[in-house]
Amino acid sequence: MYVCQMLAKRIVLIGIFIFSAARSQSFQSFFSLKEIETQYPFIQLQENKIITFRENTLTYFLERLHDVQFSQKQQVHIFHLGDSHIQADIFTGQVRRRFQEDEKFGISSRGFLFPYKLAQSNNPFTFNVAMRGVWQGFRCVKSTHFSRWGVAGVTALTYDLFATFTVNPNPQELLYPIHKIKIFYPVENPTSYVPEIYPEAGNRVINEQIGNGYIEFTLAKTQSRITVGLRKTNPIQNHFLLQGISLENYYAGVVYSASGANGAEYRHYIRCEDFSRNLQALEPHLVVISLGTNDGYMLNFDRQYFEANVRYIINKIRNQLPNISILLTTPGDNFRRYRYPNKNNAIISEVLYQVAQEMDCALWDFYKIMGGFRSVEKWYAYGLCTKDMLHLTAKGYTLQGNLFFEALRQAYLDYLKEKHEKQNVSQTSGN
Repeated sequence: MYVCQMLAKRIVLIGIFIFSAARSQSFQSFFSLKEIETQYPFIQLQENKIITFRENTLTYFLERLHDVQFSQKQQVHIFHLGDSHIQADIFTGQVRRRFQEDEKFGISSRGFLFPYKLAQSNNPFTFNVAMRGVWQGFRCVKSTHFSRWGVAGVTALTYDLFATFTVNPNPQELLYPIHKIKIFYPVENPTSYVPEIYPEAGNRVINEQIGNGYIEFTLAKTQSRITVGLRKTNPIQNHFLLQGISLENYYAGVVYSASGANGAEYRHYIRCEDFSRNLQALEPHLVVISLGTNDGYMLNFDRQYFEANVRYIINKIRNQLPNISILLTTPGDNFRRYRYPNKNNAIISEVLYQVAQEMDCALWDFYKIMGGFRSVEKWYAYGLCTKDMLHLTAKGYTLQGNLFFEALRQAYLDYLKEKHEKQNVSQTSGN
């Protein structure tokens, strides 16, 4: 138990370090594949691809991406789930940025997020959070914590009726106008306060409705940030438990949501009672799961137990969203306790290959792309990994984001090529 507690504290500290580094460091944020090959020859670029084992594994997602490009009227939603590598939102933030800069797609809204500051955890630099009142955080990764978690795996609880929080997803420039807000909480609990939106001056809420596990507000016009307060509609109401929020609009483009929990393993999300219904309300077209680092960190790694947890989470998603595309990513190479090479990640990669093949998921093998066993030493030597030999630096996560985007882009181009060839064959047959 003591070892687990020390590991959890170290993960939180590293998360804070990465967050601070992302704000302070200045480095090249975009690398072409040619530049990556030249500057980092140890990276296995030939492995940077999305692997599928069946023809239609990603069709649900890729068709929607096609609609976004050619109709300019649709949205495609990618939901990226993970651990501290995702909570920092540097890796995922770079993928979001690349979609934003791609003239074929662009970014629509900010999507789902959790204001980690309310839970006394490190908040990504990609959005700002301010709060008033007393809030207490609960994390699904802590065995001593008990809460009704949703897809974020983190909750924030307050008994203060006058507590508020403000989220600004546009800290530097207006990229994600907010027109509609979903606030996730246990709506059916009669003792819960009811959240409300405080619109900016000159704006107003024109619609409010209760959904399955959330309340949704629509504004008369877009604004750059939102402030949430609480109201008491029944004498027995005495608290509010936040599970997350979704910031939305009606513009066409890509919605790239990212939700990570420091120290998370696959098994931790099994504890999240409202995981499935939150995800169902968000209606993603692609779910990316980047877990496994913490599963394989301990010496007593159990392959069968790990595989069972992976299958459970995939089934949990598919039971609510049967048509959804799912993409698993393998964890990168790392050292255990700063100095012991970790062989478990190779085993985890094997398991994820097997599960992806049998359960019709796509796979992005970052372990192999990184260079495999002990490749983290080269990443550290080139300033891409922190001294814990576990987390990447801000520069490393940005590079990882570029690699992942390029793999997604190539999968889409391959889909377009195949679609065009099928259309040509069909036209030839018709003639």
